[in-house]
Amino acid sequence: MILVTGAAGKTGRAVIEALAAKRVGTRAFTRNSEHARSLTTLGATEVNIGGFEDPRALVRAAAGAQAVYHICPNVSRDEVANARAVAAAARAQGSNALSITQCCTRRSKRCRTTSRKCAPRRCCLPPTSI
Repeated sequence: MILVTGAAGKTGRAVIEALAAKRVGTRAFTRNSEHARSLTTLGATEVNIGGFEDPRALVRAAAGAQAVYHICPNVSRDEVANARAVAAAARAQGSNALSITQCCTRRSKRCRTTSRKCAPRRCCLPPTSI
């Protein structure tokens, strides 16, 4: 099972569809319950509803996930906090890998994935930058 955060967005939907085509079990994480049906139609095995600000929802979503594909909201001021929260939930549930599309604010001049402020480097999971 792979957890995909930000699943209802353009990138998330494409990831869900690609993983489903390879018959990989996916758990979509989205804050809006109205997206559940369309995500299931795309191939999500499960849909979890919650927000990045809710650690319990993130831990529930990460339960049993071998990997997490975290898609940050585009240009969010909470980008780093969200990535840290997802990384903490993944680590707490024993996920083996964390893949992040973005992890530092666009205002930062640092490289996204190698930044010392970047969440994946501080979460003890092997990060992959997309």
